[in-house]
Amino acid sequence: MIYCISDIHGEYELFCRLLDKVRFGGGDTLFVLGDMIDKGTQSLRLARAVLSMPDAAVIAGNHEYDLVKIYRARADEYGDAEAAADTLRAYFPGEEKLMDVGLAERLAALPYFLRTKDMLCVHAGVPLSADGGILPPERASREQLVYDRVFKEPSVRPKDSPCVVFGHTPTRYIGGRDGVLLYPRSSVPPRSVRDLVKAHIDTGVTLGGVLGIFRADDCRAFYVHS
Repeated sequence: MIYCISDIHGEYELFCRLLDKVRFGGGDTLFVLGDMIDKGTQSLRLARAVLSMPDAAVIAGNHEYDLVKIYRARADEYGDAEAAADTLRAYFPGEEKLMDVGLAERLAALPYFLRTKDMLCVHAGVPLSADGGILPPERASREQLVYDRVFKEPSVRPKDSPCVVFGHTPTRYIGGRDGVLLYPRSSVPPRSVRDLVKAHIDTGVTLGGVLGIFRADDCRAFYVHS
């Protein structure tokens, strides 16, 4: 099974409970669509756990991107990666010992999109052509991929493309509740991700304590609550 999750924001315990709930295990794949860190109290513990999972593929969100920009700027300023990593520790009170150059470099090396036959996974959004088609994400800036606030709008429905799975904006601001939002290609209930235009999966865990995960194989969503 293929699972997608986004915007976990340091909620390590909820993340573990959610994987237990779906019985994530051998043969399953997890796509993590950015924003593992910040807001929650176990950001670095979560990031280290996710990055150590052999069956997880991770992309950067705006929070990782912003942290990496600080790290790179300090490394250039000091000429010392260790000193640059040390400056990051102040952003994670209680977890200072978990930040080091190795973790900073792994965050810096994260890609900004993932693509399969049936899905294009980004953190926030992708650029569209004048006729509504998706432009290649390779041509998008990192800022577009992690900060976009237009793609989330229900009226934006890409044409002739794989399903775009994304997070970044809590779905409560679009649908009025903390749950995964699916955009089917037709009036027929979707049976797999191939039947979707978009899947919006940021369930706003830092707002309402709900963490969700989307299963691409059958378009089901699962949730745990704080």
